[in-house]
Amino acid sequence: MKINIADIIKEQGATKWVSVSKRNIELPRQFNSMELTGPVTLEGQLESDDGSIYLTGTLTAQLKTICDRCTCDCIYNIKSEVTEDFGKLVDRFAIDLEPIIDENFIIALPMKTLCKEECKGICFKCGEDLNKGSCNCDREVLDPRLEKLGLIFDNVEQGKDNEEV
Repeated sequence: MKINIADIIKEQGATKWVSVSKRNIELPRQFNSMELTGPVTLEGQLESDDGSIYLTGTLTAQLKTICDRCTCDCIYNIKSEVTEDFGKLVDRFAIDLEPIIDENFIIALPMKTLCKEECKGICFKCGEDLNKGSCNCDREVLDPRLEKLGLIFDNVEQGKDNEEV
């Protein structure tokens, strides 16, 4: 994915618009529940400044993935700003944007995906999707180490002696 920069390398302040797409990006193993639904696209501008080339642009992609709270299928859109300084390229007339796309795409991958920001997830007892409605489970969690303490309070409320506890 090499871009010819011969037309801007020698001229101070010269710019060139670039738009490149890549379809076959291999996702790291920890992102195996994600699948690209289309190409990863980088659009931006190359600018020459005193023999150096700078890239500013936007990387976009769309992933099909699974919500981390309710496990339903969802679409996640990636939009990430990209800036890159290629340094002095006096004797080169092309730059390769493929590693820039790969690196910035991996960095932009979400650590957690949600079908929607207000996703309620699933009930930890029965597995019901709480976005579709509530269940009848008692979701109060009591630390088992404090179970005896709860019995003491129950006995006090009922007027019983706490010696057996």
